[in-house]
Amino acid sequence: MVKHMDRKALRRKHLMQLGITLVLVVVVSLLAEIKFFRIDLTTEKKHTLSQPSRSMLRQLEDVVYVKIYLDGELPAEFVNFRKSIRELMDEFRAYGGEKLQYEFIKLYDEPDETIRNRIIGELYDRGLKVTNIQVRDGEGGSSTRMIFPGAIMAYGPFELPVNLLKNNPTLSHEHNLNNSIQTLEYEFARAIRSLTTEEVPRIAFIEGHGELDSLQTHSLMDELKNFFQVDRGYISGNVEALLNYQALIIARPEHPFSEPDKFAIDQYIMKGGKVLFLLDPVHPFADSLSAGTTVALA
Repeated sequence: MVKHMDRKALRRKHLMQLGITLVLVVVVSLLAEIKFFRIDLTTEKKHTLSQPSRSMLRQLEDVVYVKIYLDGELPAEFVNFRKSIRELMDEFRAYGGEKLQYEFIKLYDEPDETIRNRIIGELYDRGLKVTNIQVRDGEGGSSTRMIFPGAIMAYGPFELPVNLLKNNPTLSHEHNLNNSIQTLEYEFARAIRSLTTEEVPRIAFIEGHGELDSLQTHSLMDELKNFFQVDRGYISGNVEALLNYQALIIARPEHPFSEPDKFAIDQYIMKGGKVLFLLDPVHPFADSLSAGTTVALA
């Protein structure tokens, strides 16, 4: 009799557990229909997009097309790099929906070498950087092949190259690839933000005091042009002209500023403007400091 009662109690327990499980499944299903959500169970939260990225993707008004030129036969480390890019694109699609379209392009599937070389030249002209890799051939040897570890992103009539591979010459190849994986979200998100921003903010490099010229700041200007309209010009004591810019860049001036220019910069800052000074470091002499005087070399 006791055993019979134990079996009944055990059966009721199992039925109760089954019922609770079914209720949870139904609740989760209903929640999934009401609101989209994702759970990242990785310790480092590597599959969790930042809140700004999620908001930006949800607010896309038109389709962003992403063509990633990193497919086909690749060394193992680049296969992992490609996998990370694909996972990120899937995360972007989870929030952007049909407004985010991507594809991986197999550049070397084009059998005609002339056409393939023309495509390679076009990608280079459009701003993608080339990387050489070693690919094994069918006879056990290897050959050098050019690849473009980057993407061309398009939004309406606009497009933007996105170079995804970091290439710090002081770091190892593996370290550079790991750094590249860590910055994937940033690179894609900033490109989308740049493409979808309707009003482009203006910044200006100041001239007239021996600052670095356009050739010396070429790389910096090219990078800034992804986000801003970049101008160059003289202050000439004109405060009103400065107020048209969200920020000013004064890159290593070598000559004194006139009083009207100093006043114009002062008023610009007082009215909410921002100024970035790029200056050489100053190295004070320790014995001069201990003596109560300051002598320094810049």
